[in-house]
Amino acid sequence: MYANIYNETKSQYDNWWHWQIGVPLRLNDITVVLYDTLSGTQITNYMNAVNHFTPTPTGTAANLVWEATVVAVHGVIVKDSSKITAAAASLSSVFPYVTTSDGFYVDGSFIQHTYFPYTGSYGSSLIVFLAPILDMLDGSRWAVTDPRMTNVFQWVYNAYQPVIYRGAIMDMVRGRAISRDDETDQIIGQQTVAAIIRTAQFAPLADAAAFKSMAKYWIQSDTACGFTTNTDLGTLPLAQAILADPTVVSRGELLGHYHFGSMDRVAHLRPGYAFCLSLSSSRIANYESINSENLHGWYTADGMTYLYNADQIQFDDCFWPTINAYRLPGTTVDTQTRANGSGAGALGVYNWVGGAALGNWGAAGMQLDAWNSDLTAKKSWFMFDDEIVCLGAGITCTSNRAIETIVENRKLTSDGTNAFTVNGQSKPSALGWTETMSSVSWAHLAGNVTAADIGYYFPQPALLNGVREARTGAWYAINLYEIGSTTRNYLTLWFNHGTNPVNTTYAYVLLPGLSAPETAGYAASPNVSLLQNSASIQAVSEGPLGVTAANFWNDGPQSAGGITEAAGRNALEAEAAYSEP
Repeated sequence: MYANIYNETKSQYDNWWHWQIGVPLRLNDITVVLYDTLSGTQITNYMNAVNHFTPTPTGTAANLVWEATVVAVHGVIVKDSSKITAAAASLSSVFPYVTTSDGFYVDGSFIQHTYFPYTGSYGSSLIVFLAPILDMLDGSRWAVTDPRMTNVFQWVYNAYQPVIYRGAIMDMVRGRAISRDDETDQIIGQQTVAAIIRTAQFAPLADAAAFKSMAKYWIQSDTACGFTTNTDLGTLPLAQAILADPTVVSRGELLGHYHFGSMDRVAHLRPGYAFCLSLSSSRIANYESINSENLHGWYTADGMTYLYNADQIQFDDCFWPTINAYRLPGTTVDTQTRANGSGAGALGVYNWVGGAALGNWGAAGMQLDAWNSDLTAKKSWFMFDDEIVCLGAGITCTSNRAIETIVENRKLTSDGTNAFTVNGQSKPSALGWTETMSSVSWAHLAGNVTAADIGYYFPQPALLNGVREARTGAWYAINLYEIGSTTRNYLTLWFNHGTNPVNTTYAYVLLPGLSAPETAGYAASPNVSLLQNSASIQAVSEGPLGVTAANFWNDGPQSAGGITEAAGRNALEAEAAYSEP
């Protein structure tokens, strides 16, 4: 490689990342491992090549940390103190919180490439490489002493912790990495947990204890991908020590409601499940598709909903190449045919996407601005203890194509026979079933594992479409660097709003973890009341909690359920409000 491609006389071509980051990171590691068997000339040659392509760290966020690692390890190998000093000093640009573009935001958001949420990809890589280099320099004369380094510990609490569920990092913050078959939510989650364990080695005592407590829970609750059989050899003894230490008490399941307003993402964490929202706006783009990756990410930020529960491989195990990318759960779509990567990086025209939190409950809204279509809609989600209310209103389009809202698209067991019940009637379990069902008040889908059932309640009897199908997909179809095809089974539920709808609505309630009898009981006596579902106001009331929540979409004054909006708001903005006794 040195003789023919990667040396100090060559110029880079194609993707700069491979030349300045990917290759030198590996070449450094190889040189360290083989150091005692390499000649002085070999070491000099290889390190000259590294220095030629990455002489100093110059990037931002994750790219900067990668480059700093390249420069620091290069400095150690060639015994150049100035290189190590420069690498350590460059990290100071990563620590401060940002208010625009790349980096960490005070609300826990992480952005890379200006407009894209990336906590679970670039953000994971950042801490995966930052933790070892800080640990390596700690206690040496090159130790990082910037007081802002303490922000790293806050990132663990506010940015990483809420988006790791039972050891897996949520796909809503992984960007185009969802299209890589070797970077699943489980794999990247484990790497992030390993980095948090490494961070505990140099964190203040209280933070170190908290990080170890988190790690113990994630390792023990991850039954899908054993941590200690997959983690790197540097982290393995540290993880084993945490598991064996009785003074390290498992954190337990994280509960809370998290609005990441700077990246248009929401995580609602309740006992037994996590509900997540992936949105976009005039600030956050719809999806990233570069380097021939994530070619079918078209609707992943158009209100896609994720429901995590005991089924730990629901969004793993070839979900992305086999899911119908036109029917992602939670989305309202114009059924136009899309080309690979079409519309990638598009910003919407509406600036209000977000919501409000009240303790462990939350409200969120999105004014949909569909790509390459005049489809518009007001979409709201109201998240309580045991249910998530999903509303749509003002659904209007003149494209002469059918408009759909996807209630569910769930990966089934290997035989695809999960029991599906509608209004107390069992539907056929054979693959190939399809039906348009009228007057649907409730439905229930048996999970792939225990405690993974999902109930669905429809406040207004609905005309609902369903299909149970086997879907074959190829990784290559969504990422030109990947190979292999496979088949998975799905049950899909959706509303067909028809062609050219005008001010159409929808309403449904997700009931995570409920059995079929419990779902039927809920439908007979629901806890939530639908107060209003219009293009002006979307509002609900949760009786047992004594909570009313509303999104106001237009200038006031307006009121719903005792909540009043003042006049003077921009017509393109909305207000998420809560009321309780």
